[in-house]
Amino acid sequence: LQFYPYKLLLRDAWQHGRFAFWNPLNLCGYPAYAETMAANFDLLNIVLLIFPFPLAFHLYIILPLLIAGMGFYLFLSSYKIDFWIARIFATSYMLCGLFITHLLPHFIPGSMCWAPFACLFVKRYYDTSGKGSILLAGISLCLGFLGGNLQTALFLVILLTIYGLSYLSEARIALSRRVILLVSAFSIGLLLSAIMWLPTLEL
Repeated sequence: LQFYPYKLLLRDAWQHGRFAFWNPLNLCGYPAYAETMAANFDLLNIVLLIFPFPLAFHLYIILPLLIAGMGFYLFLSSYKIDFWIARIFATSYMLCGLFITHLLPHFIPGSMCWAPFACLFVKRYYDTSGKGSILLAGISLCLGFLGGNLQTALFLVILLTIYGLSYLSEARIALSRRVILLVSAFSIGLLLSAIMWLPTLEL
């Protein structure tokens, strides 16, 4: 009654070129593009334009689970964990109760499915000092921000901060360098997702 109509409205707006679209069915009119609850700027919305409804909506709510499982598997594999153990725990993360119970609201799995990728790229930077990993961590955060709302964005920031400050790498990394890395990744993520934050703050 709520999230399915959100996606129907979004699809109709995009197909007719109304990117700053207005929802006349809510209150006395409502700026739907600024509603984070609808995850209007989520990358996974692409499937809504490719497939017919309701199949597109079904794929949309399942995709975050697949992304979460794949991301967590890659993250665990970077620790040289056994293949089967990594698969078991990746599947557990993919099918965790919080994700399953929020498939329709979507903002929790839609945001947190990108968390393993953000952590993976932070770890990769600590292990190899590759500057590109900072950019990839920022992009992962951006996708997580766009797939969720203000609360899930805060969860992502807290999670990555704890992981980034506590990760024990073979090379000793100064606290100042860790802080610079995290601030850089958060800044990239916020700037790339500004298309969502600016209208939301305005609303």
